[in-house]
Amino acid sequence: MEVSNRFYGKLAALGYVLLQSMFIVGVRIAADDSTEILPNGKQRDRMGMILYPVLKYLSRTKQEKIYYEGSQFTSLISKIRMAIPDLAIIEGDGRLKIISRGRSLGIYSNKIEDTLYHIDNRIKIEMEEGLLRFYRMDEQYRLNKYLRKPILQCPICMSSVWSIPSYWIPIIYKFGFNMEVLYLGAVNICVVACVNALIWVKFKSMQKSLM
Repeated sequence: MEVSNRFYGKLAALGYVLLQSMFIVGVRIAADDSTEILPNGKQRDRMGMILYPVLKYLSRTKQEKIYYEGSQFTSLISKIRMAIPDLAIIEGDGRLKIISRGRSLGIYSNKIEDTLYHIDNRIKIEMEEGLLRFYRMDEQYRLNKYLRKPILQCPICMSSVWSIPSYWIPIIYKFGFNMEVLYLGAVNICVVACVNALIWVKFKSMQKSLM
């Protein structure tokens, strides 16, 4: 009888974990959508999933200039020198000054731009008080990853935040708070994260095969 109770207890725990995972992945699926640009320039959600606006808000990005500095700046200048051997420059503090030697600075600037295009076409030039600076535009999320991922962006990370309504609240309400509940809660999050990953990969695979 005792063995039977243990067996059914473990089976119930596994079933509960599966239900938790299905609940969490279901929340993520409710936000799984994409945006298309219409011919008139307006945006439209393709499937109109109910939680997609929340995911879009959490996934907002901004463009930032990332300037070349330190060893990356030195490496870039070395490549420019190799491509333009006759270029006379003074470099320092992430900035470059061209010595014109009686020729137009525009000629050298154009040469540098052509060289940069072949090195990395994402590199841009900025003029600052007669000095050149090099940068790349980088897309960065507005919200910290430790906020956006557990809430809705990452099915695996969601096992932490979404365990609050699916584990902590009902379990503490039923059994109270103690070290055993705390330990099992940590184990629960890890197990649910693994099951989430398996279900999400399977879901995306099925979704791709249907398209």
